[in-house]
Amino acid sequence: MQAEVERVVAAALAGDFSARIPRQGVDAELIGFVDSLNRVMETVERGVGETSAVLDSLAEADLSSRITGRFEGAFDLLKTSTNTAIDTFGRVVHQLQSTSRALKGTTQEILAGAND
Repeated sequence: MQAEVERVVAAALAGDFSARIPRQGVDAELIGFVDSLNRVMETVERGVGETSAVLDSLAEADLSSRITGRFEGAFDLLKTSTNTAIDTFGRVVHQLQSTSRALKGTTQEILAGAND
């Protein structure tokens, strides 16, 4: 059992949250511990995975992705901060597009006046 815990913890320290401790062969007294550790690994894997997917979409200029999973504590804060940052960035991009269109229209009017 100690070797399994060390394996899962070593994987987590290396950034791999997919490792789990199998329930087979675990003493009945330790099943709750094993299940709890596996739930921790699952939650971290899901939180990191969703955040990574949203940031990958952002890197591809896709502002429609959001973290949608149900999280608590630090992962809920990460979810809120990530989604808020994308919403804010989307508003900035929209404002830049509007300003660019207005500037283009003004430039065309100035050019037309200069040509006249």
